[in-house]
Amino acid sequence: MNILHDFKALTACAFALLVASCSEEQTSLDVNSFPGKAQIIGSLAYSEGTVLENGQFKELIKPAADKEVCLEISNSAYKTGAAGVTTWKVRTDAQGKFEATLPVPSSSTTVTIKPADFTGYFYSVAKENNKYVADTAFVVYRMNSSSNTKSVSANQITFADLTYSNVEEQELAEGYTEYATLTGRIGMNKTRYYAAVTAPNPLTQEPMLVSAPAIKSYFDNAPSVSLLIKATYNGYTRNYNCTTNTNGMFSVDIPVKEYPCDITYEIDALPFTATYTDYERVEKKWAADETALYTYDYEAVAKEGFYAKQATAVNGTASYTIQGQPYEIEAKMMIFTPYEGTAPAYTATAPWAEDLDKEEETTL
Repeated sequence: MNILHDFKALTACAFALLVASCSEEQTSLDVNSFPGKAQIIGSLAYSEGTVLENGQFKELIKPAADKEVCLEISNSAYKTGAAGVTTWKVRTDAQGKFEATLPVPSSSTTVTIKPADFTGYFYSVAKENNKYVADTAFVVYRMNSSSNTKSVSANQITFADLTYSNVEEQELAEGYTEYATLTGRIGMNKTRYYAAVTAPNPLTQEPMLVSAPAIKSYFDNAPSVSLLIKATYNGYTRNYNCTTNTNGMFSVDIPVKEYPCDITYEIDALPFTATYTDYERVEKKWAADETALYTYDYEAVAKEGFYAKQATAVNGTASYTIQGQPYEIEAKMMIFTPYEGTAPAYTATAPWAEDLDKEEETTL
């Protein structure tokens, strides 16, 4: 995409020329005289929300086509003490992609990418009276200012793939121009088997038992879990849907008016089918000429069933002091239930997988 040839240097000084004079040094700044060029290749996308299909969320991701994109570099990057910014304008194509080549100083500098706002509808799923219902809101799609800066250097290519956030009409009317990010990790219960450990007795060299067979419950990252998040800020409640990534992580941006702020949240999740590897105790049988070092062991048993949110509510209040401060939740909330047989034993205080690994390392 070509840059508009008749770009304007939108500086504070240039604006001041309408009402006051500027120094000759400031008004004569010609950024095109810098030989270094930086190429920015990017794309813009936005989510229209989610719909429920076959018991899972389907996110409606679309390209932001034919949108104006302003690219700004501070004039102080070109000349020490220079005021204001220089702005270039491009437009996205039908796939939401854009490309620009900008003159830059010899050292690395920062470009701020400011796509234009636009309006549309945002779809979400809420849970009411134990039923899933669709919710639709008219929103303004806006780029979160904390994610739209990139470092650029002469003769290098920088990629900028950005996603719009959205703010509802009511929130916009009340001046919700900032975003607070709620992030977290969702856990699912599992069971780990430990075989018996034997070793020669240092005195007699006869085999002795170091540790008996054991099983331990723990929580692992739960990928691809569809979440329903209800967030309340300033007396206004809004529903969000998202899906955890391969590491069990999720993230939502919530519009706020100012900092500091508090957001009350409640997290629910859609159940999903799974095969669980459980371990059942079996009594050990020995030959007549063997010495029994241990009398039982465990056998792996595959159980078909589903994971669902445990009865205990996952809720709380996220407090933010400054802009850009994340708030992370760790929720051991997805519990396995078999279609037949007994559920595997677990405890809510069971460790995360990595903590269990650390326990094993300290015992080696």
